[in-house]
Amino acid sequence: MSDNRPAKKALNWIPLDGKRSCGRPKKTWRSTMKEDLRKLKTNWYQAPIIAKDRDKWKKVVALCCSPAGGTR
Repeated sequence: MSDNRPAKKALNWIPLDGKRSCGRPKKTWRSTMKEDLRKLKTNWYQAPIIAKDRDKWKKVVALCCSPAGGTR
């Protein structure tokens, strides 16, 4: 995916002030993703590389969604 696509920009976007309104959960989408990736024994920087190999990515997603190895 090119760096100009909205999904890629959203993936790497960090809010300027880093604050959220009162009552919002403290866990961010990014921290949830990092936690899930850690359970899969990978990290934030390796995930896009793995995602380029579609077969490998499908295996990672299947592992993530399985009751035994997943984050659900």
